[in-house]
Amino acid sequence: MNLVRKVFLLVLVTVFAVSFSASGVFAAKRVKTAVATAGPGAAAYVIWGGLAALVSKESKTVEMNNLTTRGAVEDIRLVETGKAEFGLGVATLLRLAFNGKKMFKKKYTNNCGLGPATASKFHIGVKKSSGIKTVADLKGKRVSYAKKGSSTH
Repeated sequence: MNLVRKVFLLVLVTVFAVSFSASGVFAAKRVKTAVATAGPGAAAYVIWGGLAALVSKESKTVEMNNLTTRGAVEDIRLVETGKAEFGLGVATLLRLAFNGKKMFKKKYTNNCGLGPATASKFHIGVKKSSGIKTVADLKGKRVSYAKKGSSTH
């Protein structure tokens, strides 16, 4: 993990810990929170699972659980309905949800963006036997990005 990611995670953990521990409302018992992330094969699941475990271990007032989901579309729905306090999404899907477009049949107005969660690079993988050597070679080919409901698009 590079230095930027380490610093980002440290800041994020600190923000969560301070925001939940600073309030006297939570002093009597541990508050359970849930973060909707993705499936076990996704990097977000691993990163946020570790973050949830760290918050739960270090905080006297917060117990954070990592929810396994089918991806960002479900995460947005879980936050909207109150089944998760935090969820991962991308700006494109959050905009569609807010406006009630495409896969979101109604307007989702109970979501609020906090900031970037992870940095990612764009990768293209093909079978060695495909004969594809450049992006231009993809022209006219069928492409599968990810499972339905994920934020990969």
